[in-house]
Amino acid sequence: MKKSNNFSPEVRERAVRMVQQHRGEYPSPWAAIESIAPKIGCVPQTLNEWVKRDEIDTGARGGTTTSDLQRMKVLEREVKELRKANESMRSANPLLRGRRRRASLVSLQATNEHEVNMDRQPIERCLEQVAAYRASGQKGHAWAQANGVELRALASWVRPRTALAGAP
Repeated sequence: MKKSNNFSPEVRERAVRMVQQHRGEYPSPWAAIESIAPKIGCVPQTLNEWVKRDEIDTGARGGTTTSDLQRMKVLEREVKELRKANESMRSANPLLRGRRRRASLVSLQATNEHEVNMDRQPIERCLEQVAAYRASGQKGHAWAQANGVELRALASWVRPRTALAGAP
């Protein structure tokens, strides 16, 4: 059965300081750790990890410091949140494009009056302009320029109708 024993930072610091102070009295660092660990109430492996961590944090041993590890953990959490936000934005992107093209005739596929959530006036104006364009027989860019309509808008109004009618 695993014994969960959390030691306060003060106890850890004191234990590491004791190991460092009494290291010279023992034949090896491990012997000092084995001697001091029972006095603290921990196993020697735990105290050894604390000593290693302190040596890394003070620069006596190579490795990633505690502050760097904490910073990396925060940054990894932020990256995870940003990736999640990006994914939700990517999945919402088609919906947003649909809102920008409010005048699109594709949106008229809704058969029930309650399903149409747009103003009727912009759609009716678009339908009138499309009918006038088709009746004129002019090329799209010439008609759009003459009537003050953006070519992209005209193209988005006209394409859905031909796609709905089954024409190429």
